[in-house]
Amino acid sequence: MNLPWMRVLTLVALAPFVAGCGIMGGKKSIQLSIDAGPECNNCGKDSPQPLEFAVLQLTDASAITGTSLVQIWGKEKNLFGDALLTRDTGSIIPRSSQPFAYQRDPKAKAVLVIGNFCKPDGNCWYFSQSLTKGSKLNLKAGASCLTVVTK
Repeated sequence: MNLPWMRVLTLVALAPFVAGCGIMGGKKSIQLSIDAGPECNNCGKDSPQPLEFAVLQLTDASAITGTSLVQIWGKEKNLFGDALLTRDTGSIIPRSSQPFAYQRDPKAKAVLVIGNFCKPDGNCWYFSQSLTKGSKLNLKAGASCLTVVTK
């Protein structure tokens, strides 16, 4: 007894498990989770604001050292040149947590997450990670900084 609809049903049932293994369309992905606290991007005031962010995949992230947010936001190609492989953007609202997934460029050696904070503090407006350390990032967006959350 051949039941083709059973095969289709089985594939549909297994799809969420396959997708949850870090695979997007057969390719590896970068998985980013951001927890935006109640003080997220508050500009030094009592009113938090949504945070725009950029996720860069690079062959070399070292050019970020010593730069300011104003020097880099929207000018990533000028700073990184050919080391910049992809730039994706997103936003998150205060008091929320959200997962994001990006198709990983096979040439990427590092991922850089830049928070477009209205009042950035020091150099914690960005987070950089070598992809040899993994492609999962868990970050918290505070008043003026991105910090790593260990899970």
